[in-house]
Amino acid sequence: MNSQNKALVASEICVKVGSTIILDKISFRLFPGELCGLIGPSGAGKSTLMKVLLGLTSVTSGSVYMERQPVGTSGGVGYVPQIDALHMHLTVQQALDFAASLWLPEHSEEHRNKRVSTAVKQVGLQERLDLRIGSLSGGQKKRVSVALELLTQPKLLILDEPTSGLDPGLEAKMMSLFEQLSQKQRILMVATHAMQSLNLCSVLMIL
Repeated sequence: MNSQNKALVASEICVKVGSTIILDKISFRLFPGELCGLIGPSGAGKSTLMKVLLGLTSVTSGSVYMERQPVGTSGGVGYVPQIDALHMHLTVQQALDFAASLWLPEHSEEHRNKRVSTAVKQVGLQERLDLRIGSLSGGQKKRVSVALELLTQPKLLILDEPTSGLDPGLEAKMMSLFEQLSQKQRILMVATHAMQSLNLCSVLMIL
């Protein structure tokens, strides 16, 4: 399958709520290996666009396809919310093992363990596996959230304000991590208000 067939393609998508237009004829094309920064003022429609890509909001008109299938039916989409939804009393290892057993029941335990190990290495949490999530820093908790989504090896990973509340140094490290993850032949979309590290993005989408 060539890169054209693997693309995320939006064609003149519109979303209306009553008489209010939230998104007005938005078109774009993103390819595996690209890190897309989604920026714009509050109320510009970033959250609505993310919900469309997640299959949670229907478009009024237009279309969105992932690998030539309508978004919402193609699968392979991961989402990291702004507020981490984590079990704070579990260790990192316990949380990942539990998620793997829940989300990958059709796979063997050996395969699930490999998925967990790969995700841990990708986000750099090897030294934190035995720590309770509640004891981690904000940046480390976000890495756990990302690792959980990586277990299913999503083709598209959407992150909503993942660096919110982090100091500039940690923000730069997280954005560098996202750039590395996009190089694993997946599409990453990062909604952000932080301007410091946008140079790491290969694509900028401004609403």
